[in-house]
Amino acid sequence: MTYSVKHDKYGEFIFTVDGESLTQAQLEAYMKTYRTLAPMSEMRSKAEESGLTVRAAFTVGWIEGHTADEVSAMRPKVVRWLAEQIDAIYSVATQPDPKASEPQGNMRET
Repeated sequence: MTYSVKHDKYGEFIFTVDGESLTQAQLEAYMKTYRTLAPMSEMRSKAEESGLTVRAAFTVGWIEGHTADEVSAMRPKVVRWLAEQIDAIYSVATQPDPKASEPQGNMRET
């Protein structure tokens, strides 16, 4: 599944995942790549954080036709906008459905 995300000024980007279709394996690959790009112990600015987010997404193929090396030459506002799109995918994929039913089965209070 792919879908296009367009911005009037920043262009079109083809995403290969969305928050509803993202698998645990895809999320783990992204997180592993993210951690490889920058150790968690470092303090980072919002610009650095956005750059890491986009580089990791490009590397694991969440966005088609781009490489991590391209991020350095991109305009900061484009990187920030892409990072927001990626963060939204993560949020949708990891947020439990509030309308989900209660657990079923042999659960009982003890």
